[in-house]
Amino acid sequence: MTPIDREKMDALSQQAAASKRLRAHLNLHSTPEEAVQRLMIAMEPGTFVPVHCHEQTWKWELLMILRGEVECVIFDEAGQVLSRGTLTPGGELTAVELPPGTWHSVISKAPGTVIFEVKPGPFDPDEAARFAPWCPGEADSGKDQFQQWLAIAPVGSVWESD
Repeated sequence: MTPIDREKMDALSQQAAASKRLRAHLNLHSTPEEAVQRLMIAMEPGTFVPVHCHEQTWKWELLMILRGEVECVIFDEAGQVLSRGTLTPGGELTAVELPPGTWHSVISKAPGTVIFEVKPGPFDPDEAARFAPWCPGEADSGKDQFQQWLAIAPVGSVWESD
């Protein structure tokens, strides 16, 4: 049995808070070749998850909130916000399953937030995700402005870069 308990979440959250990216992962699968990838992700407010999708036709993704609060934002190919959903433990929305090819980002809304992610393997870092061409990357200068917009962008809006 592999427990997913408060002690593990606390340790992972401490790693995330100390990390430059404000995120930390704990794989529960043994190898990247496993057929089902399972991981805990601690995310602190301020972490930036660039908009991305998983292009392989079999690469769905399940995100479940374990503690804290995250908002999942879904986009179309052109960058228009299609939907937003806030995941909270015991709340109205506790998990989302994203079909292959879904453009999305996740925003941490509370300190100590931990999500659980499940997706088909194997994991290949060269094919893991395609980043949206209209979204800044983690090291890009426009990241902060995009992140501010992302936090409040209403459904139907499109990011307008400078």
